[in-house]
Amino acid sequence: MVELKPQEVIFVGTREGLRLLIDAHTSIDTLKDAIRRRLAEAPGFFAGATVVLETRGAVVPPAWVEEVRHVLESHGLKVDHVDADLEARLRAASHVSAGSAETLNNMVQAAPPEEAEPMLPGADTLLIRQSLRSGQSASFEGNLVILGDVNPGSEVWAGGDIVVFGALRGVAHAGADGNRDARVVALRLQPTQLRIADKITRAPDDDVKAVRGPEQAFLKDGAIVIEPWKTHAGTVFGG
Repeated sequence: MVELKPQEVIFVGTREGLRLLIDAHTSIDTLKDAIRRRLAEAPGFFAGATVVLETRGAVVPPAWVEEVRHVLESHGLKVDHVDADLEARLRAASHVSAGSAETLNNMVQAAPPEEAEPMLPGADTLLIRQSLRSGQSASFEGNLVILGDVNPGSEVWAGGDIVVFGALRGVAHAGADGNRDARVVALRLQPTQLRIADKITRAPDDDVKAVRGPEQAFLKDGAIVIEPWKTHAGTVFGG
């Protein structure tokens, strides 16, 4: 088990579309490289999507945002707008030149991360009725439920729980916004990489685990543990 460094960029699905959460304490060049890598992992998957940009409360110069906008638009994404509070912070920082966002945030005390906008009752879970192939990814700010398999080479992220009614053989990150109570549940749990909040684990190279039925992964005493998935009536499917 190792500590997971905060991700420089996270694409989050919402009812309104995509939001791009970026770590403004990262240099602009590192950030642009991270965005390019994320988009390259799923070529065509984000193409044509509308994106709202937010910096989790940090102050950044307008030219810095324009560089990010250029990278996104060059990959076929449309930047609809930046979040309202970020627009106000951009106006306040308009006298600062582009360059390192890290330097800027050392000069200006950033506002605390904002609370996620509450979603309508019953709208905090996204249901995907298909399997994910290699190169595909899915993300959501709440819970993510997939009716199908998450195959090797595919990735799923969620601010809450991830439930896969199928085999999970790709990368899964639950509690991506720091929720340490999040869980990952699958009928067959064999991820190539599993993350919960800031913890990460990988499948061993010689992992040939026999099918043991539905399982769940969660944090216990600061480490990821995996146990049979049980309901009040007992183990699901008698696994």
